[in-house]
Amino acid sequence: FFWLFSFAATSILATICILLDFNLWPVAAFWLIMFSLLSFVSPLWLLGGLLFIRMSLDHLSQYSTVSLGEHLTVSLSQLLGIYLLIMGVMTCIRYRDQVTYFPLFSSFLLLIVYGIFSSTWSLFPLVSLQEIARLISLFSIAFLAYVSVKNFRDLRIVFLLLIISSFIPVLEAFRQWIFGIGISDSSLDVARIYGTFAHTNVLALYLYSLLVVLTLWHTLYERQMRISGRTVVFGLYGVLSALLLFVTYTRVAWIAAFLFFFVYSLSRSKILLIPLLLFPLIVFLTVPLVQERVVESFQTNPDSSLVWRADIWHDVTLKLTFDHRVLFGTGLDTFSRYAEDLRGIRFGSTDSHNDFVKFYVEGGLIGLTVFLLFLFSLARHIASLKTLPHAYQSTIFLFALFAATLVLSALTDNVYKDTPLLWIFFILLGAFLALKKQLALRKSE
Repeated sequence: FFWLFSFAATSILATICILLDFNLWPVAAFWLIMFSLLSFVSPLWLLGGLLFIRMSLDHLSQYSTVSLGEHLTVSLSQLLGIYLLIMGVMTCIRYRDQVTYFPLFSSFLLLIVYGIFSSTWSLFPLVSLQEIARLISLFSIAFLAYVSVKNFRDLRIVFLLLIISSFIPVLEAFRQWIFGIGISDSSLDVARIYGTFAHTNVLALYLYSLLVVLTLWHTLYERQMRISGRTVVFGLYGVLSALLLFVTYTRVAWIAAFLFFFVYSLSRSKILLIPLLLFPLIVFLTVPLVQERVVESFQTNPDSSLVWRADIWHDVTLKLTFDHRVLFGTGLDTFSRYAEDLRGIRFGSTDSHNDFVKFYVEGGLIGLTVFLLFLFSLARHIASLKTLPHAYQSTIFLFALFAATLVLSALTDNVYKDTPLLWIFFILLGAFLALKKQLALRKSE
């Protein structure tokens, strides 16, 4: 509890410092000392600390700067990114004897090696190198979860850390909703909440992943018939998260959540289908904003966000052909700048909103093939979890369903660039793979 209290207190303190424009160096120094100690004490608690940092300061860190001398100013986001990368690499070095045995090693190695090669022909080499650093961080956080889980108790703690680290983002989103704070959207008459993240869609998919984590927890640890206080608290927290997900007005997260809980209801309790089907119908008939969001999905006018997506996919892929880059593409993480050079910013965001189109443009046919191989390798590792004990099979099925909804979401959103969402996914995958390894070791003994 001391460490959990320290994580929460320092995250809140840092947020207050940023909001009131206080000096952040005392907080940063405390974190540096604490996490440096944690890296030697327990990888599990280090994982929890990094989760608190990543989820609490995603948005604020982008707009806070630190002066290093008279002529150099860097954003807190850049400093946090560097620190997270260093801590991740230090973890890999400390447990270097296990790195090559980590099941996801070859999957990430494929993506990272491809990224290194793509930077040699990238239109924006520095951007591609920054993306490689992000991939290394993702691998490091998955590996940290892998070396942290030694038994069933450790897996339970990982779930608790994922849930507790969401308190600040959820409470901040709730505050924004209550006071009408948010991001302006030309297609809506209300400000869209964003929590502690850079965009509403990131918050929405994060809330969806939180609902999945709570569901996995309930499936795995709350199977008994009696209702405990923890069950009630987590249940109410899930209701709050679902409410906030609803008021983000993010269709991709709505659809992902509906598909997940529809299949969950079919497999676990068909009685849940009644509220699951009635609630969206009632909301659609009574809430004008929801009607607008749903009806817009089927419109073909120029103001439709789906038409806008199709237009940018068409324009950028056509330019790729004209530039004779169909085979190798433009370089890792260059889609947005490539599209901006073509279309400018007058049409809105230049992000791809489709990870498959993104990899085709950035890597050509080779890059798209690498991405598909990466997804296939992840699917193979998830399928390998079926060897876990029978008590875990329902949980693994739901986790696989979660992965499938993310792939579907990648057709209309930037899932690959959604770092908070990917942290949760890879932490869960790394933890499950670690448990599988530990059980196999016990059997062999």
